[in-house]
Amino acid sequence: PLTTKPQYLLFDTMRYVEETTIMTEEESLMSIDPTKPKEWIFGDTTQTNEWGNTRAYAIRLDHNPSSVIPDGSHTLPAYNYAQQMLGVTVYKDEESTLTGPYDLNRLDDPQGDFYNFVDGESIVQQDLVAWVTMTSLHLPTSENMPMTNAVMHGFTLAPHNFFDENPAMDMPHYLRMHPVEAAGDTRMEDLPEVPMCIPPMFDTTHTFAGV
Repeated sequence: PLTTKPQYLLFDTMRYVEETTIMTEEESLMSIDPTKPKEWIFGDTTQTNEWGNTRAYAIRLDHNPSSVIPDGSHTLPAYNYAQQMLGVTVYKDEESTLTGPYDLNRLDDPQGDFYNFVDGESIVQQDLVAWVTMTSLHLPTSENMPMTNAVMHGFTLAPHNFFDENPAMDMPHYLRMHPVEAAGDTRMEDLPEVPMCIPPMFDTTHTFAGV
C-alpha cells in the first residue's frame, strides 16, 4: 500500500485496499469481521484484462451473521464447516458433497467430514471449490405464526476486473419509438407472431393440521 498521501487526495485521511494471497487450503479457512469489510477474490494470474489486472471473480457475503456454534458443540463432527465462513479446496470429483443425507441423525459419527478435504494442498493456479457457509439469525416473534416469513442469507458472485469495462456497454442501443406518438407519424406496428404463453396451473390448496 501507499505510505505517503498522493497529491490528488484532498484530505489527510487515506484509505487503501490491502490484498493477501492465500496459498494453501489451511490458510483459506476464514471468516469476516464486520468491522473490517473484505471480499474473497478468485482469479487466474495468467489471464489479464486490458488494464493488466488479473481476471477474477469475487465472493461477497450477504445477510450472513457470524456463526454462534460453540467449539464444544455436539453438532460439530457433522457440521464442522460451520466454524468458518469460507473454506477453499482443490477440485476433486470424489469431493462433491460435504455431508451425507443422514448426518442430521448421526451428528457424532457423520458420513462426511469437511476437514478430510483440507489436507495441505496448494490452491495457487488450481481448479478450486469455495465452500461458503450460510448462516442466519432468527429470533422467534408472534409474527411468525402461523407461518415464518423469509429469513435472508446468501452471497454474491461478481466479476472482479474480469471485463475491460462495464459489460452493459456491450448491449445494443435501445431507442423507444412507438407509432403515432409523434404528430404526422403514420407507421403501423408490425409485431412478430409468437405462440400464446399460458402459465401452468398449480393446486394452491393447503391445509394445516389442527387449524
